[in-house]
Amino acid sequence: MNVHRTILLVLFLAAFLGTTNAQLVNGRFSTSVYVWPQFDTASASRTFARAFQTLQLDVSQGDVSFQTSMYGATNISQSFGNDGLIRVNNIFLRWKSIGHVVDLNMGRIPVFAGVGNGTVDGALIKAKSLDERLIVTAYGGANVLPDLMSTGFGDLDKKLLVGSQVITTLIPRARIGVSYVNRHIDRNSYVTVRPDSLFNPVDVLIVPHAHAQQVLGIDARYDAESYYSLYGRYDYDLNSKHSLRGQFYARMQAADAIALTGEFTYREPFVPFNSFFTAFPLSPIREIEGGVEYSFCSSYRGFGRFAYVRYVDAVDRRMTIGLNADLGSLSYSWNSGYAGLLSSFNVQGMYPLFNRRFIPTAGFSYVSYRLSEDATRRDNIFAGSLGAIVRPMPVLSADVQLQWLHNNIASSDVRLFAKLNYWFSHNFNFFQHTEVNER
Repeated sequence: MNVHRTILLVLFLAAFLGTTNAQLVNGRFSTSVYVWPQFDTASASRTFARAFQTLQLDVSQGDVSFQTSMYGATNISQSFGNDGLIRVNNIFLRWKSIGHVVDLNMGRIPVFAGVGNGTVDGALIKAKSLDERLIVTAYGGANVLPDLMSTGFGDLDKKLLVGSQVITTLIPRARIGVSYVNRHIDRNSYVTVRPDSLFNPVDVLIVPHAHAQQVLGIDARYDAESYYSLYGRYDYDLNSKHSLRGQFYARMQAADAIALTGEFTYREPFVPFNSFFTAFPLSPIREIEGGVEYSFCSSYRGFGRFAYVRYVDAVDRRMTIGLNADLGSLSYSWNSGYAGLLSSFNVQGMYPLFNRRFIPTAGFSYVSYRLSEDATRRDNIFAGSLGAIVRPMPVLSADVQLQWLHNNIASSDVRLFAKLNYWFSHNFNFFQHTEVNER
């Protein structure tokens, strides 16, 4: 998003909210540093450090609020890639409960509406009726790509993002949603070498058409109290006339401590238009997974899952068993087939001290794999982490983690991550008037 427009919008909203006498300001600052080595060869490396700053801010007055989330990053050691950047995840004005029915958002808005998800520079409207048992969401504007760089509203037909979703809970214990999205992605022009009529190489400007996608989706969930629950989803691309995704999930409480799960998933691979993987043939994936969960008590829960994945002319099998506890978890995973041979063991834990003001954490992973069933070489990976969360007061916390990795490429890859969080919440009365009664 243009920085000047962002500043003007912030100043306008500050002036607008400043004319009232009760502004609630909530937010969080997060400053983090990540230090890691880059290995040029197995024995030579360089150390890099990168700093990140994030801000989440919510300024509200009654039913009107201004919300934003942004981050910046810069190198603090050696230069590489993009040395410095600022990105605005979202920045929008929200007016809630207009006529006790409609919520209106305008600006850069995050969208989570069934098949429609992402970020849009535009508007989003959500209407509720029938005691919120029917919710209708509609949105539209310019599609924002993952790099979060705004190019304005010119050529809107090449970067349009519009969609809607309808959710109903009119059927007891059921939730049904129908959603639609029409997404256009503008593709940049580029110069490449092509042969002319005499097969001489010449530079040619390529102007690709905008990538377009229209998807219709439906999802439903049904919960029969504590006995069983069902979930299904189906996404269909109207442009290519192909099924993109089909999913069915069931969970049944077989006994007080035992639950059974089953899931079937069909996925059509989606590869971005500018990805290297578009050069390879793609095929759908069908996956069936069954599992069992056992609760030893409220603090310890065991699980086991087995999955069978079907490709066009190959299969893959996956198994996972493990134990989850309040203070940690451990698991063992096994894969065999098209995706290679892999066995892994993972354990992680924490232990709160001093009324949760100091929480040490630790983790360890071991992986042994072969890239294919025919490969004779087996590679091993060892990884570990040691860290702590320190929270001396409710509004301030610090996270530190030391990470270590050993494999056949890096004999000792050591990295450091540190993060400082500050939460704030203030209620301001800039223009509060006090009346003095004279006697």
